[in-house]
Amino acid sequence: MSAKGSQPERVLVVSSSPLLWRRLEEPLAAAGYGTESLRGVGELVRLRRQRPYLLCFLDVRACSADAVSDCLRARPGERFVLVRGSTGGAERGNGKDVPGLFGYLREPIARDEVASWCRRAATEARLMQGDRSLDDILYPRFRAFLQNLGPSAMSRLHELVWERVERPLLTAVLEWTGGNQTRAAQILGLHRNTLRAKIRALGIGGSRPSEGEL
Repeated sequence: MSAKGSQPERVLVVSSSPLLWRRLEEPLAAAGYGTESLRGVGELVRLRRQRPYLLCFLDVRACSADAVSDCLRARPGERFVLVRGSTGGAERGNGKDVPGLFGYLREPIARDEVASWCRRAATEARLMQGDRSLDDILYPRFRAFLQNLGPSAMSRLHELVWERVERPLLTAVLEWTGGNQTRAAQILGLHRNTLRAKIRALGIGGSRPSEGEL
């Protein structure tokens, strides 16, 4: 969320249903997010904006999987939460990771779930913008480790730390993205093929597949 006194983060709702707009706008406003609305996928593809929205709730209940895939690929900088009916809608497509796919929201829509997706998007945005909170967490731990080590000789420390950090880092990011490797690669700044090679090399398994992949 934006700092106090600044403009609220903008969240976009794309749907032909005014009822859905109202149902999402209320919990978003209560959580401090500003909202905008568009009537359909075509308008979103044609939309011109200097930077992506914090999050885009995209109603796919009346859209084909191909139309949704085209929309997501046309705006790869957005984070999309696909709004589905209780029985799905715009179900699985070609099984590949889809750029920008952030998650799913199903009927019946819970107010706290709407705000939760925005908080996750805001956390990811801060992480990708170089939030230094990780420094605050890791520095005292490394400092304590070196103090406990004392004068003993240590070599390969960088390599050792990276080996211990990379596996839980990749595992945590994959869990965060629900197993969507394209999204995980974007967050990590890696090519998707590089990420997949690391997953195999590190023996990372059991990450949940991304729901639907459209």
